[in-house]
Amino acid sequence: MRDITRRAERVILVVDDHPLIRMAKADMVKSCGCWPLEADNADEAIRRLENCAAIRFVITDVEMPGTMNGIELAKLIRERWPQIAIIIVSGRTSADLDGLPADISFLEKPLCSKLLCQHLGG
Repeated sequence: MRDITRRAERVILVVDDHPLIRMAKADMVKSCGCWPLEADNADEAIRRLENCAAIRFVITDVEMPGTMNGIELAKLIRERWPQIAIIIVSGRTSADLDGLPADISFLEKPLCSKLLCQHLGG
């Protein structure tokens, strides 16, 4: 936890139910000079957010099993943690983004490391 506190301004939560994809995104986050935390669904992401005040950014996939998808997760994050920036990632360009706040970014898969770094401010 000391490493997370030291890099508090750059802690990014990566949410994806596919382990290899999640790990690849976490590696991209590291390449941007940030500190990644991982969650495999929205419920785990919420627990991480409740227990780690250092998280400044969430990158979430749209389609996930469990109690909510990435769009619903993004809406909940915006309500409970309005200071956290959010990027939604999907392989479907037709993802239903209606009702999302304008300040939430959308990136298409496959994710480009350079573009991700730009969004993360790195």
